[in-house]
Amino acid sequence: MGRSAPSRKRQIEMALKGITKQGISKHQAKEEYRAEARAKGERILTAKTNYIHSSKWYNNVLNVAQRYIKFADENGFGHKYINSYNHQEAGVAFFQDLINRGVKDLQGTASALRKFSDAVEKRFGNTVSIVPSDLRGMINQARAAGKKIPMSKQERLDSREGYRVYSKEEMSRIMKHVWQQKNGDKYGVAIRGMSELGLRAKECVKLQVRDIDFNSGRVYLRYGTKGKRERWVPISKPYLAELKNICANKGQEDIVYDMPGRKWENRAKNTWSSFKKACKVNGIEQHRIHNLRATWATNKYYEFREKGMIKCVWQVENS
Repeated sequence: MGRSAPSRKRQIEMALKGITKQGISKHQAKEEYRAEARAKGERILTAKTNYIHSSKWYNNVLNVAQRYIKFADENGFGHKYINSYNHQEAGVAFFQDLINRGVKDLQGTASALRKFSDAVEKRFGNTVSIVPSDLRGMINQARAAGKKIPMSKQERLDSREGYRVYSKEEMSRIMKHVWQQKNGDKYGVAIRGMSELGLRAKECVKLQVRDIDFNSGRVYLRYGTKGKRERWVPISKPYLAELKNICANKGQEDIVYDMPGRKWENRAKNTWSSFKKACKVNGIEQHRIHNLRATWATNKYYEFREKGMIKCVWQVENS
């Protein structure tokens, strides 16, 4: 007699084990991984933290994967091993059933099943594609038919008023007008820093000279970060030279970008006002200063893609 296969739940757990590290939060799980790597004398790469998740994430993906596998079994797509399912057809049928039943969290389900697909591929070596490639089209058809399906995060982002990515030509025109304004030299330096480093406004106005590592070409963001999560950001060689000139006569605890205003809120507001004026003069309606961060992220994405780096593989720390 052949050896019986483990239960479906056990197989799912075996797959998820390869890409999961338990933690109260994703941030804590990553910090625990970094501490373990340092203790072993290993290098810490951002790429490796892509497979670190929280216990909440684990339970969510486990539950979604179990529902999907149960559906596949009940509808004739199953097999005794989860890596041998007809996942492509099962995925289409599964999501069509969710749409027909009016399930709201389609995007959350899709995200969980993409992670589950990664886990199965990593564990068993099979190429697995559960989420339909035309899921957006299926959702749009359902909406046209009167189904109320909430927008995904990306859809909200795309439709959000004022969101955009600036071209190099637009940035050139914006910066040209900023330099011409009153205190434009100070605002211009700050706005260029935000576009070069992908800084949030609060991070920009609170950045200190001691946070810049000129030897390794990185800046350490510790103040004003979202969720108080500190991070390293690489600096391009051309901009690193500019930063050296900016900080030449400053002390270690001095603010890098000197902007008018007593409080950081005032300095950030004044900088945004300067940026907004430059956008309006150049006929650019979307003038959220946070778009500088979106522009930076987009440019980095295309930079990685041109180099054949599908996933971010920055080395953010060394042992």
